Amino acid sequence: MSSALRAQIPYTLVAGGCDYGCATLGPTVDRSAVAAAPADRLRRAFDAVLQHVEASAGRTVTLDEEYFWSVPGDELYDVLNEPETLTIGQLSESWQHLEDLLAHQDRALGYHLVWLADVIRAIGRNTPG
Repeated sequence: MSSALRAQIPYTLVAGGCDYGCATLGPTVDRSAVAAAPADRLRRAFDAVLQHVEASAGRTVTLDEEYFWSVPGDELYDVLNEPETLTIGQLSESWQHLEDLLAHQDRALGYHLVWLADVIRAIGRNTPG
């Protein structure tokens, strides 16, 4: 069992058991035990990490890669099933969506977070420390 799956065990609910006393874990997650993410704390955490990036890599970060594997949203968090579909994402496309957002901030969408995550993941994998 992967460490990612083991980390979720405290938040799963026992759905049943076998005749020998084994617990059967169901896909239901106890949402009261899952951490909340207040926007002000997300902003502070992002700012702290961005300060580290600027200190170690400078004010402009080069994205060394262009294409990446992407798991469609409906399969991304279904950890009980292996994704059936992988798509290809493109960092320059994700970045362009963010540039468009900066030009038209009144058109912000929740999905801009997904495009931002694409870029942040690439930066995080290439930033020392």
